[in-house]
Amino acid sequence: MSELRRAALVLHGLAANDRDWLLTQLPDASADDLRALLAELEALGMPADPALIRAAVKREDAPAEPAKPAFGEIAAASAGQMLELLRDEPDRLIAIVISSSNWPWREALLSQLQAERARDVREQALSLNVGARLRGVVLEALSQRIHLSNRHPSMSRTTARAPTGRFAALHALRGRVQERLQAWRR
Repeated sequence: MSELRRAALVLHGLAANDRDWLLTQLPDASADDLRALLAELEALGMPADPALIRAAVKREDAPAEPAKPAFGEIAAASAGQMLELLRDEPDRLIAIVISSSNWPWREALLSQLQAERARDVREQALSLNVGARLRGVVLEALSQRIHLSNRHPSMSRTTARAPTGRFAALHALRGRVQERLQAWRR
């Protein structure tokens, strides 16, 4: 089931005023898509029973919490450090990172990005369809980059980001993810 359909099911189970408010918070295109799916659910006579909805949207591949050391290292980073490490990454990768937890630096990081880019990252974070495995790989690699930059603060960004070891695997994975995203957008 697509993330959009899951979102429609969840919205269908909400009170009408809550559902309407949430729809007004979304970009117009996403809200229109969800409204069409909500109309379809109504036409099918799907009951708006929250328990039924929870069962329908239960995901076996829900994002797992990252390993505690990775989680702690990322949470302890500063917004400036995160900006330095993520600045040249694709918006989608930044969206994966910021949607993984309520990081203490999240809003400060987004405020340091250009307004349009920050908006795009936020929108992508809301509509992500990322498996736990990919999310875990991204967070683990980020944790290692943080650790490396903490141990060698004088190291240039390009040296700290050179794809070696696990970074090479992440770099290759990033390329495959970008290819899939491009294919999906077509």
